[in-house]
Amino acid sequence: MCYSSDKVYLLANLYCGVEMLKLAVIIILLLLGALVTKYLDEKSQQKILIGFGVLVAIAVVGLMVSELMR
Repeated sequence: MCYSSDKVYLLANLYCGVEMLKLAVIIILLLLGALVTKYLDEKSQQKILIGFGVLVAIAVVGLMVSELMR
């Protein structure tokens, strides 16, 4: 959630920027994954799919840990 009032704390703005950066990275990785898998053979696609699955699992665990630590 982004805050836009005059009484904004620095950390709130920083948090908003970090969230936007996370969203941009996710979109870029999805587009890159779609392009890469379009031009690779099936065996390479399977390896990349497993790699993306591992990255998604790590991201989910990291998000859960960060939310629980608040």
